[in-house]
Amino acid sequence: MMNKLCICLFAVFFLLLFSCQRNSTLSDSVTFKGAVNYGVLNSSGNIVYLGAASSAKVVCSGFSEYATSGSDGSYTLTVNANRQFTANNADNYTLRAFDKYGADETVSASGKPGDVVSVRSFILYKHTAEGQ
Repeated sequence: MMNKLCICLFAVFFLLLFSCQRNSTLSDSVTFKGAVNYGVLNSSGNIVYLGAASSAKVVCSGFSEYATSGSDGSYTLTVNANRQFTANNADNYTLRAFDKYGADETVSASGKPGDVVSVRSFILYKHTAEGQ
């Protein structure tokens, strides 16, 4: 009787473990990939693309990890996420890119542990107070 119970418990554990692995929920991280660019605010109030922003820092709110953009503006940021065993829902993340000149932008992205998320490009430009 005890042997059958052990076999049943092992089978249930194995099925749960296999199911979690298939859904990539055993991963402890979410990876964000994208690019950081420079822009300038023209007289019409539109941001005009100027080119890649190298050495910009990209951070994710609530996490200590960060990435620095390369010479082509690209970055890869991996953050530790909450492991999920049952639900396979995505969480919302807030990413921020900034440079040493005071330019910054914030974007939102969704992902779950094990995902590689393509993030829309950041466009950095220096914000100025109205009327300056």
